[in-house]
Amino acid sequence: PKPRQFGQEVTKRESSHPGAMEFLNCCKKAKQNTFLNEDEKLDLLPPFKTADRRDSSRGGRRCSPKVCGKACCIAFGIMALVLVLVYFSVMFSMEDPCFVYEAEAALVSPKAAAKAGVRPPVHAGTKKNEGEMPLDLTGIWWIRWTNWTANPDGWNNIPWNRVTYGIYNALKLEELMSFEGATVNSTHFPLTLSSPTGEAYHWGFTNSLAGRIAMNFAAKSIPDAPLNINFENKTHAQLGGFGGRAYMTMLDEDRWLRSTEVKGDRYGVPSYQLTRIVYEDGSISKYFPAFLDHMGSTKIRVFSNNNQCERLSGVAPRISKSCEPIAKECAAPNAAHLKNDDEEDKRGGSRSFTL
Repeated sequence: PKPRQFGQEVTKRESSHPGAMEFLNCCKKAKQNTFLNEDEKLDLLPPFKTADRRDSSRGGRRCSPKVCGKACCIAFGIMALVLVLVYFSVMFSMEDPCFVYEAEAALVSPKAAAKAGVRPPVHAGTKKNEGEMPLDLTGIWWIRWTNWTANPDGWNNIPWNRVTYGIYNALKLEELMSFEGATVNSTHFPLTLSSPTGEAYHWGFTNSLAGRIAMNFAAKSIPDAPLNINFENKTHAQLGGFGGRAYMTMLDEDRWLRSTEVKGDRYGVPSYQLTRIVYEDGSISKYFPAFLDHMGSTKIRVFSNNNQCERLSGVAPRISKSCEPIAKECAAPNAAHLKNDDEEDKRGGSRSFTL
């Protein structure tokens, strides 16, 4: 058809094709949004070609709502990404967070920590005051993300899952845990084990950016909320996690496979090996060197008290380096609390390292 002025009626033949009408409506919207100059003319293509065309010599600018919407989304996404990067850059610059204890990975060994004259970052679980617990989960455990599978053709050997393990290992988000203070509801199987893994010196994060972000989220949890694990027998257990049913399967005395059920497969992903690296007597296992190689120069960070208010404020980005305003705001004598903990640890008091 011949070129026509904007808004001129479309002939019956042209209007019979939906593409032409859709194109004209789009152009009308664009004009209403001032994306067209008053003197700009629109050329309609033949009925069976719905793409628009324009003569660049006519000047002006035209933007369809769909294109402009994508541009706005991209711009908003870039702005949001910049804000997030700024936020976490500030967090990463925090070298002295409040109510957090930081130590070299080598000091996870109680003997190495004692030699250096400092406390280990994670409490080792022991059988002291344990009662008749028919399980050995003493010591300190490494959350080791490795590509292990009981089935060579299983979920873990899918290339994308292998990449996922590599990425998670590189992030060093959370590394250690202790079952100190755990209790069971029976001395016979099946039984439920409840462990306060959120308490101070129980769960080891890191000083990596991902580890600091993880601590920020973990601070929102109730510190003494228990982790419940249902043991079917001495070698198999079930728990909730990653949005689905998760399992623990004993590989040997120092390793448990933590897997997720996927399409009926008990050994699906994500999964990791819960690996004992320190025994209850303070000696290290054969897996401790692998843990040190994995950590490199990255340090372990743990919460140093059980005050949720102080945790939330202590790990959040802030301008002031002083912890006193936070303690006053939360109305908790934090310094005295930590001093009492240290004194009780030294004299073997009520805070003994008990699983």
